[in-house]
Amino acid sequence: MKHPSDTHVVSMIDVIDEVVASLNHLMYISEPLEVVLANYDEAKVRGYDEVVATLSRLGTYSRNPLKLDIDLKN
Repeated sequence: MKHPSDTHVVSMIDVIDEVVASLNHLMYISEPLEVVLANYDEAKVRGYDEVVATLSRLGTYSRNPLKLDIDLKN
């Protein structure tokens, strides 16, 4: 019998497999990810930051970061 948590794990694995398949054409086996991202222009790796945010459960990624108002007078 499957538990609800089992279904969640399977769906997360499916998401990871899709992401790896979509980025696989950018990476060579011998190159670390940092080198790949440094050598390719932004158009080829666009969306990778969104993938990382999604997989790390940060929710949706916004290109416009929040501007925090820090009150330095206190």
